[in-house]
Amino acid sequence: MERICPMLDKIKSILSEDFEAEYMERPNDLSGLPEEELVIANSLHPFYALDFKAGRVCARMLLEKFGYRGPLLKGKNGEPLWPEGITGSITHSKGKTIAVVGRETNEIKSIGIDLLDITEIDDSIKDTVITKIERETNDEDIDIATYFCAKEATYKAFFPLRKRFLAFNDIHIILSKKAKDYDALIENEKIKLYGKYIFFETFIFAVSWIKTSTN
Repeated sequence: MERICPMLDKIKSILSEDFEAEYMERPNDLSGLPEEELVIANSLHPFYALDFKAGRVCARMLLEKFGYRGPLLKGKNGEPLWPEGITGSITHSKGKTIAVVGRETNEIKSIGIDLLDITEIDDSIKDTVITKIERETNDEDIDIATYFCAKEATYKAFFPLRKRFLAFNDIHIILSKKAKDYDALIENEKIKLYGKYIFFETFIFAVSWIKTSTN
């Protein structure tokens, strides 16, 4: 029987049909992890280790749908090392974990996601998160959480291709005035990303992607 999860259903509604998503609440322990993943989890603070397990369980469930089995390791900067030809992303917030996985397609080269509890965001960080360009181009009073979440998702989509760390002011989000989508520009990069976002209860979820035609 298919599992009913309203948050997951809403997230799937804004994803490309080529991508799959999975959801998991924070587990109670690390049992069941492959040895290679358990080594990574044991190197983390116990709180983060449980979220790490949830992310790996979700990701491996999705990877099996694309014919891949085995542990999902991490790179030197903590990023998941997806199989060749696969792009994916994992996000955590308030004990909830979401993973999105799919094959690289003619339309999508890399994908990034972020889940955020809006109640955790304070307007005091507005000047850190929102750039001058964004203030000039987005004249609507959009909640700071929208920018924060969109930039986190954009960074996750961008990093695997360039291996460049980004600050909030390196990313410029141009919000649509008619729909919950956006374009994202990266400082000193000839790259344009695309994104969508949704709200669910106290959460916002954003997904950003880079098109295959992007250099």
